[in-house]
Amino acid sequence: SSGINAEYGGRDTHGDAQACLADIIGHSAPLITADGYMLIQLRSDKVGEAAGLWHFAGGHPEPEELGLHNSEELMRCDTERIVDEIFDSLLREMKEELNLTRDELSEPLLVAIGRDKCSFYKPEFNFLLHTHLTAQQVAEKYFAEDFSDIESEDIGFIRLSELDLSRGTALELTKFKCSDPESVTVCVDQIAISTQQFMEMMAVALKYNPRVLSG
Repeated sequence: SSGINAEYGGRDTHGDAQACLADIIGHSAPLITADGYMLIQLRSDKVGEAAGLWHFAGGHPEPEELGLHNSEELMRCDTERIVDEIFDSLLREMKEELNLTRDELSEPLLVAIGRDKCSFYKPEFNFLLHTHLTAQQVAEKYFAEDFSDIESEDIGFIRLSELDLSRGTALELTKFKCSDPESVTVCVDQIAISTQQFMEMMAVALKYNPRVLSG
């Protein structure tokens, strides 16, 4: 792929595999519902990253929202505006991917910054988001729109008490497509690696502080 070629080119020419990669910032956030569930979405087969895998909703900041079109303009841009766009763009993604408005969401809480090893180690900002809606209400809003041609094909909900992936190779999800919730089993290898890592981090945090994911 072009990404692999860029890695080899950076390593051979500059001694740094990242040197020829764009390093586009990505972000994602588990959404915590009012009744103690965490939302995860099934990515469409049509997307470029984590296609067909379960993944937390998210995307990336848009320089065009700040009127920026090249790296020179970015370097001259006020830092606070850039930081605001990182946070604001996540809330826009929640509308675009889940049909949730800003007044239904908390302010994003930045909890970690890392690199996604399955996406050429691009920078990844990990946030937490809360909503005053229940899982059923979130599902109703999601299924009121058709996102299959954009980002995702389905959503599921994980009980916060079921986050520990070390207990086995499968995870129980609850789906709220209709009035009667449906429980389904998802193999861990159907979950994007970056999402697994984030879940494992949160599971450890919950052991030390059960209130860490409270709104």
